[in-house]
Amino acid sequence: MTAGYHELGIAFMKKISNTKFNNKKNLIEVLEFNGTSLWWWMEAFLYLSFAYRDSFEEVVKAIHTKTEMNKTIKYHIAKMIKKQLIKPYLTCRSLIRKKQWQIPEPVKTNKIPLLLLYWHDKGNKPYVQPLIDKIDKTKYQIYALDIIGPEEFDNNVFKEKAQDKIVSHILIENYFFPEDKKELNMYIKKFNDIKKQLIKDKNFQKLFVINGVNIWDLCKPQFVWFFDVRMKDYLIQYISARNVINIVQPKIVVSPSETSEFDKNIFHICKKLNIPTIAIQHGLINDIRLIKPKGHNCPIPTITCVYGIADKKFLLTKGNYPEDSVLVTGNPRWDNIKNKQYDKKDICMRMGLYPDEKIVVFATQPLTLIKNREVISKIISKAINELQDIQFIIKVHPMETVDYYKDILNNKNVVLVKDMDMLNIIYICDSLIMINSTIGLETLIFDKPLITVNELIGEQDFINYNNSAIVVHKEEYLVQSIKDSLYNSDVIFKLKQNRERFVYEHCYKIDGKAVDRIMTKFTTFI
Repeated sequence: MTAGYHELGIAFMKKISNTKFNNKKNLIEVLEFNGTSLWWWMEAFLYLSFAYRDSFEEVVKAIHTKTEMNKTIKYHIAKMIKKQLIKPYLTCRSLIRKKQWQIPEPVKTNKIPLLLLYWHDKGNKPYVQPLIDKIDKTKYQIYALDIIGPEEFDNNVFKEKAQDKIVSHILIENYFFPEDKKELNMYIKKFNDIKKQLIKDKNFQKLFVINGVNIWDLCKPQFVWFFDVRMKDYLIQYISARNVINIVQPKIVVSPSETSEFDKNIFHICKKLNIPTIAIQHGLINDIRLIKPKGHNCPIPTITCVYGIADKKFLLTKGNYPEDSVLVTGNPRWDNIKNKQYDKKDICMRMGLYPDEKIVVFATQPLTLIKNREVISKIISKAINELQDIQFIIKVHPMETVDYYKDILNNKNVVLVKDMDMLNIIYICDSLIMINSTIGLETLIFDKPLITVNELIGEQDFINYNNSAIVVHKEEYLVQSIKDSLYNSDVIFKLKQNRERFVYEHCYKIDGKAVDRIMTKFTTFI
């Protein structure tokens, strides 16, 4: 069990950023950046990014569980290859996306300009389209800024945006100009000089202690990697975002997410220009980027629209957000749950399933460690083999490949899907298994039994489901948990009893009006 490492990791990150060293400044102050701090752009990278170096999270977890920082050979090789490719990749990425972009620069009109952040990812459309549909097109000119997303080179997304006659799409890469290079180089020199000082500062390194063990040597490669590789890209995006804002001059900016580093660009720039910003909660709120000390100078939106009362409480108490900056609206994506008509027979027919037989879903996650992904997949595969009379759907996460699970899952009674609407899948299932995801909330909204398996790979649930879900603590309990969720009337009744209150606290009103509540706040700013 590794319960507790998440809290330990967050406490560690807050300690190294907020503790003054040399009796002078803390790291947030040392990394001063235009009235805020570069720390707010780097903390999530240091703690969570595992692609090239060992993340701080991996180090903290290893120390907390008293395990060695050993990975599989495959994992080490993957990191070595990525380290060699990342610099040329970042250099070429901008050129490739500019080449793919075939949309002319929009012509300004007399309408009121609005700016919407639109990640380059077809999965992002359900989060932004409901807002676009509600905006009065006769009154407002909608600019949508194409930002690098999980599918940054997807030509289908480019084509779809090129055919859009309602929204004026613009590409972030087109807004970094030759004259911006001088400012970029100034920032790079400033922060690289600070980096050189920090990695020599023994008092700074003394802050890197977990459970009495100094982990600076384990954290140093990731720390240096940010400045040497990742920082330049963040700074280019900041300057580009500022250019977009200055040229478009929007009256308001709306983002379908609230924690990304690009969001921080927009929030910071717009605050300096007195432009209101609205951000809409995109995923579970337990992100290290949302936990802030009192009096912090981290860029946040004017208004953050959250799913439920529990999320607002989190931001006020742990994020130290101002009371009037958080609005409970529900999730716009969940409006479809109320408004959409579902046909179980039709969905099952398209998937080759029998609607009258039990259906269980396992929703995958792109887990930090490849080893954990393999472990949980094999556990699920073993359970499937023991439950031959049940139909299983493996819903592959958008950031993963179906082929990966084809190679691991050796089961006949399984349907593998990736691009199908998750709400359709939840609607037809009788029970759903998952690791940390908003899919858990959606399952409860549909009044379906939920099973979480985080603990089987030593991960914590980001949400305390308060007996509204079955939490599997050991592998040998999984099969029985699945059976209980389908056939045990006492278990089914107790889960149902606890769901209603939980859904209200975490998801608010499932009444099809979340977008309307956001638009009501939107209109007060115009």
